[in-house]
Amino acid sequence: MIQNFQKTQALAKIFLLAKTESEMTGLLHDLFTVAEISHALERARIFACLNDGLSQRETKRRSKAAIATITHGAKFFRDSALIISKIIASARHTDWWQTLFWRA
Repeated sequence: MIQNFQKTQALAKIFLLAKTESEMTGLLHDLFTVAEISHALERARIFACLNDGLSQRETKRRSKAAIATITHGAKFFRDSALIISKIIASARHTDWWQTLFWRA
């Protein structure tokens, strides 16, 4: 059986084959359900709040996620903060961050 890290690498290689935003959007649509995409965005919102140093209570207020989801996300954030923090910092400089990303 392929280890989780190898599965992640394989998926990353598939994503990197998408050359345009349109291709990436189509790929995500084909690979994931609407619920899975919503959960991924919810986790990204949680990470963004935690990256800003917000408490779990304030993160709950801003992201509207369940406190158990935030607690679980906080553990992942602590374990991978360097990568997600870098990506969040880049995303904050885009036009879509506030307008599209924070919509429910």
